Amino acid sequence: MKFKSWLYNEEEVEISKPVEGLDNLIQQIKKTHPNTSNNLTELIKDFIVKSQVPKIEITNLSMALGASLNDRVIISSSVLNGSIQHILYVIFHEIAHQYQYKKHGFAEMFAYFKDDYKLDDAVELLRKVENITDRFAISKINQIKKILQEKGENLDTSGIHGYYKSIPHNMIANYIKMVKQKLKGDDVTNPEKISSTLWNIIKPN
Repeated sequence: MKFKSWLYNEEEVEISKPVEGLDNLIQQIKKTHPNTSNNLTELIKDFIVKSQVPKIEITNLSMALGASLNDRVIISSSVLNGSIQHILYVIFHEIAHQYQYKKHGFAEMFAYFKDDYKLDDAVELLRKVENITDRFAISKINQIKKILQEKGENLDTSGIHGYYKSIPHNMIANYIKMVKQKLKGDDVTNPEKISSTLWNIIKPN
C-alpha cells in the first residue's frame, strides 16, 4: 500500500454538509477551556466539515482516546480534561483518518487485519498508517498556530508529538490479534463489520 499522496487537499473540498454533534463538541471545548477563541473554534469546525464525516460524538471510551469509524468520529470525554493542544491532537488525528478513508477506501485502510498479512508486517503497516496520521495532525496544529499568530493570538503547541512510533511492537501485535479473532472471513472488507467490532472493543462498559 502506497501512502505518498494519501491525503487529498481538504482546501479543495467545497461540500459543507452539517456535521452532527459538531456544535456540541465546540461547546464542550469552550466549557473546559473558556479562553478558546472564536478564531480557533472556527478553524476546528472548518477542518471537520471539510472531512465530510457525518457525525462526531463525545463519550466515555475504554482502551482509546478516540476512534474514526465508517460513519462517525468518536472522542473520549476524558480528552476534554487535557490541554487544548492535546484535544486538538486527538481530534485532528481521528479526523485525518477520515481523509485516509476518502483517499484509499475504508476497508483498505484496515488491510492489516487480513490473513494474507504476516503479523509482523501487519504491525508495521498499522504503525505506518498511524504515524502518517500523527504527522498530519501535528502539521495541522502548527498550521493553525501560524494562522492564529497572524491574527495576534497564540496557541501553545508544546509537548505535542506522535504517539504510535513509540508503542511497543507486542502491544500493536496483541491488538491486531484481538480484532482478528472478532472479525470473521469477509468481515475484514465490510466497513460496518469493522466499525462495529472496533466500537464493541472501546465502548464504555
